[in-house]
Amino acid sequence: MGRLNTLVEQRATLDWATGYGGARHGIRRTASASVLQSTFGDELRRYFALAALSRSTTAPAQMVSDALSLVFRVRVVLEQSIAAALTDLAARDGIGAFELSRAPLHGYSKKQGVSIRMPLSSCVPSKVCGAACYAHDVLDAAPASVVRGAVNGAVAASVK
Repeated sequence: MGRLNTLVEQRATLDWATGYGGARHGIRRTASASVLQSTFGDELRRYFALAALSRSTTAPAQMVSDALSLVFRVRVVLEQSIAAALTDLAARDGIGAFELSRAPLHGYSKKQGVSIRMPLSSCVPSKVCGAACYAHDVLDAAPASVVRGAVNGAVAASVK
């Protein structure tokens, strides 16, 4: 994050995204947002690069189109992987292992006000809006936002 990727890096991002089927990471004791960002760091950075490529105005048009066709699925699978790690941890050590008191469940912005970020897997998008969703834009695609949505989704699923 911070510089434009080269064409080789963009191709590597697309290759990774095409084959991405989720990751199984075990979490040992507790799951704070920082632990999750560290544990899933590689996947979070790669998703962020894919989201950036899907919004690029300088990359080759076919690469942008390919990224657009992958970005929603990759985000959902990544969020589900994070949620699965949390669910496994909660089943083993209880919901207290989520360390929810360290970070708020909600966010605040001038545009949206107070909101609770939910994972994209809670959305059933139309063909057009899945890839065009604001969730793939800059700050909403950043690791902290992805983790917050996955954590909130896992918490919501645990209290159903």
